[in-house]
Amino acid sequence: MIDNQIIGNQIRNLSQTVHLTATGDNVHLGRILHRQLVSYGLEVIRKNYSVLVSSLNYAKPNKILLQDSTGTTVFAVKYRGKNDEFHVEYSPFSSWSPSGVASGKPVYANFGRERDFRTLKSLNISVKSNIVIIRYKRHFPTASAVRNAVENEAAGVLLYPDPAQFTDMFHDHLEAYPKSKWLPSWAVVRSQLSIFMGDLLTPDLPAITGMQRKSIEECKNLLPSIPCQPISFSDAEILLSNMAGSNNFSVPIDFIGGLNISYNIGPGYDNEKKNFSIYMQTNNEMLTRNISNVLAIIWGSEESDRYVIIGNHYDAWLTGAVDPISGTAILQEISRSLGERVKSGWKPRRTIIIAHWDAAMQGYLGSVEWIQEFKQELEHNSVMYIDVSTPVTGNYTMEATANPILHELLWESLRQSEPWNNSTEAKSAYDLWLKRCRLKDERNRPEIWSLESNDSDRDGFVFILGIPSCHLQLAPERGSGDELFPSHTTATDTYNYVSKFVDNSFMSHKSYAQIILEILFRTATVPKLPFRITKLGKYLEKEYQRLQLNIESKNLLRKFPLDIFQNTLLNFIKSAEAIDFELESTPDESTLRIRQLNDQLMSVSRAFIWSEDIPGHLKGQRNVLFGRTFRGNSVFPGIFQTFHDYVTKSTDENAVKVNRQISIVSYCLKAADSIIQIH
Repeated sequence: MIDNQIIGNQIRNLSQTVHLTATGDNVHLGRILHRQLVSYGLEVIRKNYSVLVSSLNYAKPNKILLQDSTGTTVFAVKYRGKNDEFHVEYSPFSSWSPSGVASGKPVYANFGRERDFRTLKSLNISVKSNIVIIRYKRHFPTASAVRNAVENEAAGVLLYPDPAQFTDMFHDHLEAYPKSKWLPSWAVVRSQLSIFMGDLLTPDLPAITGMQRKSIEECKNLLPSIPCQPISFSDAEILLSNMAGSNNFSVPIDFIGGLNISYNIGPGYDNEKKNFSIYMQTNNEMLTRNISNVLAIIWGSEESDRYVIIGNHYDAWLTGAVDPISGTAILQEISRSLGERVKSGWKPRRTIIIAHWDAAMQGYLGSVEWIQEFKQELEHNSVMYIDVSTPVTGNYTMEATANPILHELLWESLRQSEPWNNSTEAKSAYDLWLKRCRLKDERNRPEIWSLESNDSDRDGFVFILGIPSCHLQLAPERGSGDELFPSHTTATDTYNYVSKFVDNSFMSHKSYAQIILEILFRTATVPKLPFRITKLGKYLEKEYQRLQLNIESKNLLRKFPLDIFQNTLLNFIKSAEAIDFELESTPDESTLRIRQLNDQLMSVSRAFIWSEDIPGHLKGQRNVLFGRTFRGNSVFPGIFQTFHDYVTKSTDENAVKVNRQISIVSYCLKAADSIIQIH
């Protein structure tokens, strides 16, 4: 029985302190989780790793200054709310920004996308040796924006949350937290800037005793080479005010945000600020620290070698009441509920692993290191991964992300679940989702987003292992702000924020936990795995058509033929339909046959993991279907990244890279087709 009051109490109690990665308070939190899991009657293990982390220098916080021509400071960026006392642990920084000093004229580069920097070049505006000011954009990796600034030879980067994305633009954005959920002008959004999966010093290896380690110098090419620092939008407004403009062009419309200024691009300032410049000093440190994953295991009765994994991280930038603590509280309540069953003699058919990951704020180190330590075992034995990070940011609708293989499982699980928050609008959670969802698929079902939109601990399961994964989130109704959760990684992500603006009764958290339990039971306790390969085939067919149109629009189909890709995909779809029919028609009593079919269903996603890194945003991503390019999220990331590179620079070398990626995807499709053949 899930108890909403227990969830609420957990969120309140566990979000009292700042528990940043590898700090004493976070170590203490890990011990609390361990003790609780033991008290629930579960077997608990700890997996420890020694990893490189990026840390704020508490004795020497970073500083951003606006200076006049004599070097006199006329404005200093501040990091606290109005009338708030300064606390050093609240000092913001971007993890993996190097320490260093930079000075230059400001240039506003919008979201920092490649297209934004191309726009600057088309306007004859150079960022070279200047300080680039960039606003955050949802689903566009901050690390990519910084990389683009580095490639354009910027001296430093300032990152800020623009009111257009983080406030309700239909109302006065000063009416923000604590009066509403919207971001106050003083709040600073944190982010990590690594493009590497796992510990930098032990690539592809777990960061445990005895493993070979690289030096920090050998890894610096994977990190930003210029100082980067986050600031609030009130400080950004001052730094962006009176920027130099031009009579020769208008500022592009998509560069204009919600600050109460004229959005000019620069470089530099006009009028009395003409000779002003921005001075940056970052003092971040790279240190080797111990991290610890906390895992509970409920062994399966019949298929103990098959693992259904459910997890969330427990470290945070600050107090992190929504992210990660609401997920932590739900995971603990699910554990308590399962523990009651275990005490009465219950066992699932398959093994359930409940994981609290450490060091997510440094690039999801805890989960990736665990994956690297047990890679071969997990590749063969893992059934699926359920991600419960940031589970509830509102109670209006459901947002879902999943491998298409799992779509039917999610839809059916919600059909069998009560509507969240005791809603009387619908008979089931599925019906309420269908009524309130933003998009529907071709069969009038709620749209489920594909796995390329990742930025969580499921990255390692998807990009390294190819394990079917899913993530659900109860979310608010879309307003004018892009951010469903504007307080994310800021000092306003507090218990007060959750109880006042997200879920005051914690009934939505209870409903979410019950839905996750339904998914867990449907995967861990039934003979047949609830996977549908046909859905993956149809999804890939749609994405193939999009790829074909993209290449065709550039008149490049002859140079990059897709015939083998298309034929292999059609064969895969036929085989997918056959195995889905076979599974449905096989009786539960045919134990051996069901085990064979289940093994095929489990293995098909692994076929899309390549032996080398796929070109794109993340070093270490090897999934040829789902990933991130430097332009953002993508299906077939290797093809889209290399094709974009060819369009940008049409050399024979780049053409070879495109055709290689097409061949790799075709080969993986052929391998997947072979795996699911019915014999």
